[in-house]
Amino acid sequence: MTKFLSKKKNWFEHLAEGVSDIFWGTKSARISSESMQINNENLIEYYERRDSIQQQMEAGKMQLQALMQQRNFEFQYEQSHLNRHFQGQQGELNRELQAELAIINSLFQAQEGKLNRESQAELAGLNRKFQAQEGKLNRELQTELARLNREFQAKEGKLNRENAVQLEIFRAKLQIFLQEKQKDLQFQLKEIDVALARELKAIDLQNNLTVIRQQRRLNNWPLTLDDEQIKEIIKSDNLLILFVPPILKYDRAGAGANNPPNTFPDIEQGLYRRLRAFLEKYKQSGRKVDFLTGWTTKALSGEGAFKTIFSGLKSKPMLVINAIVERTYYHLEYSYWSQNFAEPYIDSLPKEEPLSWLDLLYFAAKKRLLKWEAQRNQEKIETGTTEEFDGDWGGEVVNKFLADLQLIKRENRLLERGQDPNNLPNLNYTVLDSDKETFSRLIAIQICLLIGRTADEYFLLDVPPQERQRPLLPELLPNLLEEIPSEHREKIIEYIVGFYQSLYQQLEEEESAWVPEMLIDLASSLIHLDNKFWAKEQIEKSVESWLLMRGIKSLEQVSNLEMMKYVLAPGDDEYLDRLNQCIPLLGRENYVVPAETLLNTWRKLKIKGYIRVDKHGVNPAIIRARRTRLTYGASCSEPFDELIDPESKKFWAKDVGRYQCDDRFYTLVTIGDSVPVNKEIVVQYTQIEAEGKSMYFEFYATSKKEVRYIDEKGLEKIGEMTVEMPSTEGGVNRVVDLFCYFGDTEIKVKAVDRTSGSSCKRVLRFLSHY
Repeated sequence: MTKFLSKKKNWFEHLAEGVSDIFWGTKSARISSESMQINNENLIEYYERRDSIQQQMEAGKMQLQALMQQRNFEFQYEQSHLNRHFQGQQGELNRELQAELAIINSLFQAQEGKLNRESQAELAGLNRKFQAQEGKLNRELQTELARLNREFQAKEGKLNRENAVQLEIFRAKLQIFLQEKQKDLQFQLKEIDVALARELKAIDLQNNLTVIRQQRRLNNWPLTLDDEQIKEIIKSDNLLILFVPPILKYDRAGAGANNPPNTFPDIEQGLYRRLRAFLEKYKQSGRKVDFLTGWTTKALSGEGAFKTIFSGLKSKPMLVINAIVERTYYHLEYSYWSQNFAEPYIDSLPKEEPLSWLDLLYFAAKKRLLKWEAQRNQEKIETGTTEEFDGDWGGEVVNKFLADLQLIKRENRLLERGQDPNNLPNLNYTVLDSDKETFSRLIAIQICLLIGRTADEYFLLDVPPQERQRPLLPELLPNLLEEIPSEHREKIIEYIVGFYQSLYQQLEEEESAWVPEMLIDLASSLIHLDNKFWAKEQIEKSVESWLLMRGIKSLEQVSNLEMMKYVLAPGDDEYLDRLNQCIPLLGRENYVVPAETLLNTWRKLKIKGYIRVDKHGVNPAIIRARRTRLTYGASCSEPFDELIDPESKKFWAKDVGRYQCDDRFYTLVTIGDSVPVNKEIVVQYTQIEAEGKSMYFEFYATSKKEVRYIDEKGLEKIGEMTVEMPSTEGGVNRVVDLFCYFGDTEIKVKAVDRTSGSSCKRVLRFLSHY
């Protein structure tokens, strides 16, 4: 086991603490730079939109009050009508009773004198008849009163239920409307910021070239790029990673500029290989990054070199990393900026106590020696001798290794006494190529963490909303940190998670309506870590935020199907599907009660049919427009442009008398466009063959905004069709109208030949992330 001096930090402690600096360094710079980019026009537009939303909310409140007042008036009218009807029937029965009594009484009085002398039995009979009649009338009256009372209570309850249901539905619809409007507004503001940054980039291009040419004349420009290469770099929105290795083999200032120690390993190509492999994972996941190694001399370094590059490429998002070796010490200088930075952020690692690259190289050698010693000892246990084992290695090598092992023991004894082993004379281990490879891998870990953290920040904060990507580095950490001791690995991960939480908090302040979706994004990244606590925490916060936005404050309400059927809508399926995908990855031991309860309620409502969905998982009846997440287009041929189009696509169209370019892409809708449901898009195609009797169409989708050819990387074919053109009358002047309908749950296309009336229809599939 390799020991370290207790008061002196080893390389792994430097790496762990350095991660804190890497992952927290640029935050203040970003905040200050972003505050300098705020302009009055955006603020005015934002306040106007905010006032518009507030007016809509006030209108909604007035509609709610009007509805409640109308329902109260209807209820009061119905109640008074029932009371009048009841009182009328009661009065009529009373009058009938009084009339009947009056008649009997008059008969009784008229006959009283005459019947007074008659038998008491006759009088008793009459009394019995009177009492029977009175009881019957009373029973009939009570029955009628009970019936009227039941009818009144039933109508009263029905009115109350109808009012409550209408109020709940109105509240739910109003809440959904306000959230969608807020999301659209925040989305549009981000698009405005990005569009403005791109316009400024185009304006600054010529100024940047002028600055770069001047720096070249002064011999201060550190990059091997000509004007055309610089133009291409600036035009691209890709994040540019520029890495300068510890030693340049071909330094324009000569060997003296490098001035490395003789024993420093030659790891330049190994570092390039590992960094390119790391960045390839970003490219494969759809993140646009470029890797550049064109540094001319180590004589140019530090803040001066970084600011020189910034002066010429400040509109280009860029991370510059310069690895510096001085005697036995090693550190990184780095600078980062994006379109919104007024000044480059410049820092170094480690910040204070220097890091000995020699200690790290010897750590690799010691690790290999201890493994070799364990194998040799095992051989001795199994065979009783190491003669064959030593013979395979050779006597000279074995003697060197044994001497190195004695040196390790001397170091450990000094460490136990609290003394620094670096003071030992002749502290010189045998270093093999495998040790240099291990050394290169450990150095690359620190650089990869810096690159990954910067790339994730850029693709989360500095790109248009429709191009935003969740952090990728957490998914790569288990393999990247495999060689780091567990106690240091956990500390590094803790710093990284804290950094990403701060990035999402910054987004939450700017786009509060998207908080639940953002937290699910973060959880989807952190769920790949061994410790699932980090992802569980984000999922809990996401569900809590999602429920609060809908006025749900308790699990009892979430379990109430009667209430939740008015809260959940088909548009919530996307969020709930993502939540449903995350939960199983947490494992049974990380049960998230609010999330499970919400998902169970969602499933039950679907089974009972309260949430109606079509095969695409959305309710078409409530969709008015869609914002496309991809660019869609059709194949075509266009006149050949000698300055742009490649010769391989050039063909002669004899009937129109010109060269055409094959495999051209005609854009129908562009990524980010808001397309109303069933809006008709019409494109006119003309025949280039006078005798042609058909026209063939291919349809493609891509995440790219600008496309010229259908065979470019990143395009996916989604359909094709052929329209027959049986009549050749008109030759090359014949026209085919292509009708396209976007915005619904599918794409509908129809081609019509104007000459013959022949037509063809197709239904194309949306890609899953449309």
